[in-house]
Amino acid sequence: MTKDQLLAWANDPRRQDTLPFGLFEPAYQKGIVGAALVVRGVVYFKNGFSESVRDALVQCYQRYIDAISTYEELIAKASSNTPVNVSPMEWFYADDEAPVAFPKTKGFPELARRISATESLSCATTSADHKLATGFFEHSVLCASEREAGFGRSLDAVSFSVPRQFLKFCPGVFETLFAAFVTSLPTVHGHGGYAVNVPTERGKRIFLGRPVRPRTRRGGSNARRCHRSDRPH
Repeated sequence: MTKDQLLAWANDPRRQDTLPFGLFEPAYQKGIVGAALVVRGVVYFKNGFSESVRDALVQCYQRYIDAISTYEELIAKASSNTPVNVSPMEWFYADDEAPVAFPKTKGFPELARRISATESLSCATTSADHKLATGFFEHSVLCASEREAGFGRSLDAVSFSVPRQFLKFCPGVFETLFAAFVTSLPTVHGHGGYAVNVPTERGKRIFLGRPVRPRTRRGGSNARRCHRSDRPH
């Protein structure tokens, strides 16, 4: 990207809370979003291999999709645009598979019910406008196989994110979603707060790093940790 293009990005209100891909690595710069400031909820839980927990994950996912679709309608109305009754999601990533355009895939619900308990489940859905980019909306899941879970060395995890504006246009909805995730799953702990969404190498998504061990994570000042008995309010 040229200096003029970078300056135009910085002055574009539609690019608020984002940075271009490769901003600090000129050789890799692209005119797509490389980082997005978001509000993210993360929940760590057990038994993600089981049918009942997979069903609960699908229900949580659908609540999230419904909530962000409603937000998109509100934004469209506020901008005097015609509301479009579609999800803002653009790409679906499954472990070891090429990214697929969201409208062309059955997405997480189908994958969650198709993958057996003997296999791990790892996937993400994002609103990125390019398969190598990132977006404000992202839903990621990582569940160990039944065998891996039996070792007791890690927890399963699910995360979801929204832009800061979501809190303004949909007050209380993020907190309600977080509480629904916590109560619907066999939760061990979780946290919510400001975070940054980034793309992963070659457009393949990996859930926020790796499975975590069952211990309390140390979060920053913006992190909100939530145990089963500590629901957000």
